[in-house]
Amino acid sequence: MQRLMKHLRLLVLTEDLPRASLVLAETESFQPDPRPLYESEFPELPGRHYRDLYQQARSRLDKIGKLVPIPEGVDIPENHVVETAELQALNDWLGEIWNECSSYEEDFRTLNDEVRLINEQESALANFANLNVNLSTLRTKTRFLDFYVGIVPRDHLRQLEGAVGLAEHLLFPYLVSGDQAHVVIVGPCGVKEAQLTAVLDAAGFQNLPIPPGMANEPAKLQAELTARRSEIQDTRETLKATLATWGSGFRGRLEQAQRTLALAEPFVNLDPSIRSLGPLAFVIGWAPAQTVRAIEARLHERLVHPFLLETRAPLAEERAHVPTLVSRHRLLAPFVSLVGQYGVPRYGEIDPTVLFAVTFILMFGMMFGDVGQGAVITLAAWMGRRRLKQFALFGILAGLSSMTFGFLFGSIFGYEQVITPLWIAPLSD
Repeated sequence: MQRLMKHLRLLVLTEDLPRASLVLAETESFQPDPRPLYESEFPELPGRHYRDLYQQARSRLDKIGKLVPIPEGVDIPENHVVETAELQALNDWLGEIWNECSSYEEDFRTLNDEVRLINEQESALANFANLNVNLSTLRTKTRFLDFYVGIVPRDHLRQLEGAVGLAEHLLFPYLVSGDQAHVVIVGPCGVKEAQLTAVLDAAGFQNLPIPPGMANEPAKLQAELTARRSEIQDTRETLKATLATWGSGFRGRLEQAQRTLALAEPFVNLDPSIRSLGPLAFVIGWAPAQTVRAIEARLHERLVHPFLLETRAPLAEERAHVPTLVSRHRLLAPFVSLVGQYGVPRYGEIDPTVLFAVTFILMFGMMFGDVGQGAVITLAAWMGRRRLKQFALFGILAGLSSMTFGFLFGSIFGYEQVITPLWIAPLSD
């Protein structure tokens, strides 16, 4: 069943806002209320400079993290309030690191662009791989000869060859693959050019442009592209090694920056629910009724200045705004995400997680009732419990359910009647 929620209004001095936000974040149950309920009385939005610093520092750290790996799940040994001066210093340092780091990013981008160009050239070169001729001679018309390189439907090849001959040109197929034929058409300049154009259009001829960078025979061009790709890969590995050496000197400080931003995040997340007027500010939001006393006790312990905490029950007209905060037992944790696929119950509705968990495990056991397979599932979930985390319990319960129904069905690894089914055991007595 869902917890009874209370609406909280916390009045504090503006300088105590970061401490208050950290206390509310530690409860892991406070939900900000973004509605502008007191906008006319408290028109100011405090902490704008703080949030701008946080967002810029977070952006810089994320960009640096793409080049210098930083662990995502950083442990925070002790909570403390991140003051504006500390956040400013961190942002300035990250800016200096990013200025150095951006040169490496630009080098990688240049290498990626070269690889992309090689891929495009190899894709275009595939159309001319069977031609043993310098492609630069086919790119433009000469003084006396016209060249046409393209693709025509295979069924039209014989008719096109005859029609091209009437226009005093020659057709040379150099690759026939599937329903298409790659051809080269050669003829004298200016001779029946209009007639030839009409014939090519009627035959469904598609011109294959030769890129400007291809000025050699296809086999030699492919060898050059392969060699260049190898050079780029060597350059990339060298650049990675240089970057790793450069980044190892301050990786620990980057991890500390990750911790600092994690501590500053609660204040930023309260942005839509904070208003102020001069030195006085307030935060509004929702919290479970049973946590109100604990929140108030922590505020008395952590805040420097006096504060006022007002609570009330949700009004009838605002029930749609009350967040859903469902009580979760650790045994039900694996089923929370599964229930979420069907939607989240609104405030005041029954939480179906318990019913879903019981019926799902029973249904799994009935469908896959087998002692051997259930034992394998249980053992695999237990051995992989560190990687599976909360879902390890799901696998263990599913395996045990499968084993239970396996005994009822008398099935081991698909072989039935290997053991006496439990449901007929009393009859044998």
